[in-house]
Amino acid sequence: KVTFILHFFLIQSVAAHPDTRQLFLNAHIPLYLYPFLYTTCNSKPFDYLRLTSLGVIGALVKENDADAVSFLLSTEIVPLCLRSMEVGSQLSKNSTSSELAGVNAQCLDEAHRGPGSKALTFNSQMYIAWSMDC
Repeated sequence: KVTFILHFFLIQSVAAHPDTRQLFLNAHIPLYLYPFLYTTCNSKPFDYLRLTSLGVIGALVKENDADAVSFLLSTEIVPLCLRSMEVGSQLSKNSTSSELAGVNAQCLDEAHRGPGSKALTFNSQMYIAWSMDC
């Protein structure tokens, strides 16, 4: 179990490092984490998988990298995050809302630069707010 979590932290480090982030995205490695966000099982081991997967996504979002956010939005990360908010623990909900807030902030920043940006929809933003109050 500890080794498995350490592997996720290694993946998170690769995602966060500026020299490896683009290679990480080009290899589509985040897609391998999506099944952990998709699962509806809410037992502790699955919640830990969800949290560590969200940590990797968070490492990509934290750097305000437009390429990373564009990649995540093109791979339907928002519905997966919303799903993990439905079934996850309060800690998962907090982590997910943080990642989505980072994605949304980056999208809104790009919206000021020109048309064609992809900010989170109003419904997604309202769902996040509703989930956090539960």
